[in-house]
Amino acid sequence: MTKLRNVFLLLFFWGVVLIGFIIYKERVFQTGTDIVLQTVPVDPRDLFRGDYVELQYDISRLDLDTLGYSGAPFTKDETVYLLLEIVNDFASPVKVSREKFKDGLFIRGTVESSYGHIINVAYGIEHYFVEEGKGKEIERERGRMSIQVTVDKSGTALIKKLLPEEKPK
Repeated sequence: MTKLRNVFLLLFFWGVVLIGFIIYKERVFQTGTDIVLQTVPVDPRDLFRGDYVELQYDISRLDLDTLGYSGAPFTKDETVYLLLEIVNDFASPVKVSREKFKDGLFIRGTVESSYGHIINVAYGIEHYFVEEGKGKEIERERGRMSIQVTVDKSGTALIKKLLPEEKPK
């Protein structure tokens, strides 16, 4: 009887974890702000996980001089916050900080590398899985794609959908 109870407790625990994860992601979608980021797909396929697009954003590589940053250098794996503004329907970087911004729209990221006044930042939205067989098609559209992202008040970002731009006529 004890073994059966332990199995039920284990199943209950993992059920709560799974439901908690789903509720967290859904909360971001429900309470977050939608923004559009310009992107370039990098890699269309993974043998084990299927078709996906590896994404790189305009906000992935930040020039600290351009953003007016004059603090201590950033280091690998450090959390950063990027204040954004909407310009011509796209989110553009305004200011970078180690601290959360009190006002405005911002996204949270992690420094992947730092080279002088340039930092490369990952936001957790660099991979997007697509229907099987669509990865190569998306790769051909390289440079003509945008991503709709939802960002909540803590800076957490989730990809909502791909927004392929109209092909030239």
